[in-house]
Amino acid sequence: MRTPVTSLRSDSSLDQSVARFEQDALNFKRTAIWKMLYDFQKDCVLSAIQKINKYNGCIIADNQ
Repeated sequence: MRTPVTSLRSDSSLDQSVARFEQDALNFKRTAIWKMLYDFQKDCVLSAIQKINKYNGCIIADNQ
């Protein structure tokens, strides 16, 4: 069964995760995962963070 996007957004654990991520804004760039990303992927992550902060959400898609 698919979960509606609206119910995902209202999930308090998601809100807490976003808040924690914002608090660790500098630390995530020191992680092994960040270091493995290509430059265009890093740009996407940073853009997604900006959209989450501005619009309270973001959809990321892969064209493969």
